[in-house]
Amino acid sequence: MKFAVLAAVTWAMVSGLPAVAEESDQAIAEAAAILLDNPKEAIKVIEPEARKGTAAAQFYLGLVYRDGIGRAADERLAKDWLGKAEEQGHGGAAVALADMALKSGEAEAADAFLEKAMAAGEAQGFALKASILEPNDPGTAAAFYGVALGLGYAEAGLHLADIYLKEG
Repeated sequence: MKFAVLAAVTWAMVSGLPAVAEESDQAIAEAAAILLDNPKEAIKVIEPEARKGTAAAQFYLGLVYRDGIGRAADERLAKDWLGKAEEQGHGGAAVALADMALKSGEAEAADAFLEKAMAAGEAQGFALKASILEPNDPGTAAAFYGVALGLGYAEAGLHLADIYLKEG
């Protein structure tokens, strides 16, 4: 993941586009940080960037509609925006779509989204996959939690410890 970010930054520097990309990324990050406290202001930044095709902004706008943050919850719009971000390889969007699919009883769709999330190196994708496997295959679940923990998802360590305590 760090290599991908480094490669993207290097490409932007070589192509002469760094100022615009960095300003956009910074604005989206700042808007995301205030999304829960000041959704109207955050959405003023996020929505135009999402419409321009910025994957991170599409992801956050999908969460806005999924969770009803500053707007009425709308599952269709949430899936649309998250889907646009996921199509661009946004791992977090794939995790969100997997979670929505699981809650709707669409196990096959959830698994497909989780595969994409894990391929993107998304720690929460590995953790969600582990939570699905844990009841029937704690050993494999432990391996997935281990990967999630290695990718920096601290909560996976608690689940991993739980498995070791139960399995003795």
